[in-house]
Amino acid sequence: MSHSQVLLLLLPILFLGEGSAAPPVDDSTAPHDEDSTAQPAEDSTVPPDELTTVPVDECPAPTVTNGTFAWIPNSGRAAAWTLKCNPGYRPGPRIGSLFFCSNFKDIEFLTPECEVDPGCMGADAIPTGRSAIGTTCGPVIGEGATCVAVCDGTAAAIGAFLCSSGQIVHMSHCVDAGDVVTNVTNETVEKVAATIAMELDQQPTDGSIKSGIATALDLPKENVHGLRWIVSRRLSPRFLGSEGRGLETNYTVSYELIVPTNSNANAIVLMASRLAVEGTSENQALKVFLRDDGIAVGAVHQVIAPRSFNQVVVRTASGVVAMPTTNPNVSPTSDGEDNSNLVGPVIGGIVGGFLGLFLVGLCCYCASNVRRRKIEA
Repeated sequence: MSHSQVLLLLLPILFLGEGSAAPPVDDSTAPHDEDSTAQPAEDSTVPPDELTTVPVDECPAPTVTNGTFAWIPNSGRAAAWTLKCNPGYRPGPRIGSLFFCSNFKDIEFLTPECEVDPGCMGADAIPTGRSAIGTTCGPVIGEGATCVAVCDGTAAAIGAFLCSSGQIVHMSHCVDAGDVVTNVTNETVEKVAATIAMELDQQPTDGSIKSGIATALDLPKENVHGLRWIVSRRLSPRFLGSEGRGLETNYTVSYELIVPTNSNANAIVLMASRLAVEGTSENQALKVFLRDDGIAVGAVHQVIAPRSFNQVVVRTASGVVAMPTTNPNVSPTSDGEDNSNLVGPVIGGIVGGFLGLFLVGLCCYCASNVRRRKIEA
C-alpha cells in the first residue's frame, strides 16, 4: 500500500477524534428566556383567596329557562354567575342564585334554576322601634320586593323588609326625630342570609347559636345580625350523638350576617354554603363549638341557600340595632313535621270510626226487629 493511500485512510479518523473532543455547550450562558428548566406557574405562590377572577370565556354561563345569568367580576375564588329570574319566578331556595366557577373537592355546586314564585307572607315582617305601628307590606309580596315600617308621628323608618327565597329578611326600624339628631346614624351594608336545619339533643340558646356560626365562619359575633330559630320536627328513629344521647329534635335556624368591610359577599356565601356540608372545616367548627357548649349535634342540612343583598342598618352608640327574634317553642305546620307523631291519633280514629259504624248498624238492626215483631203481633 502506498503512502498516499495510508494518509487517505487516516484523515477521517483524525476528523472524528477532533469532533468528539469538542467542549460541551455551557447552558449557563444561554439567555434567561431560553433556559430549558421548567419554571413554576406565575400564580403558584398566590394564596387561594387572592387568585385572579376566572375569565368569562373559561367559565361560560349555564343555561336556564325563565331567567338569565349575569357575571360577577373581581371575586377571586368566589367568582360566580348570578341568576336573575323573570317576573313571577325566583331562584330555587335550596340551590340559590349563584353558580361558582371554581372547583372545590368537598362541595359540589348545582346549577340554579328558576321556579314559580309563591311570594312571602307580609305578616312575617315585624317592625321595630317604639314608634312602629305597622308596615306597608301587603298580605303577599313578590320575590325581590320590599316594604317598610309605618311609624307614628314624626318618626322615620330606616331599612326595609325584603322578600328573598320565600322569606322576609332584614328589618325596618322606626327612629324618632330627636334620636336622628343626637345619637342614631344609618349605613348601607352587604348582608348574607341563609337557613339550615340541625339535629340537636337539647334546646340551644340564641347566644350559643350566634357564637357557633360566628366561630365557624371566622366572623365577629356582632356580625351575626339576625337570628331566628324554631323547633321544626321530631326525628324518628333517634340519632345518637358522640356520647350516645338521643338527638330527638330538629332545629331550623335562619341567620343574617353583615359582611365585613375587608371581605366580599360572595366569599361569605361560599363559606356559609360549606356550613351544611359534612366534613368541611366550617361544619366541623360549628359542631365542635356546640359540643363544647354541652350540645350534641347530628346532621346539618341546608334548607335555604345563602344569598346576598344590600340594606340599610341603624347604628346607635351601643352598636347596630339588632333584629327581632322569634319564639323558639312555636312549631310550624309544614312538611318538616314528623308524621310519626300522627300514627296514634290516626289509628285511634280508624278504630273509633269502625266502632261507631258497628254501633249504628246494631241500633238499626235492633229497631228493625222491634218493628217487625209489632207488625207480626
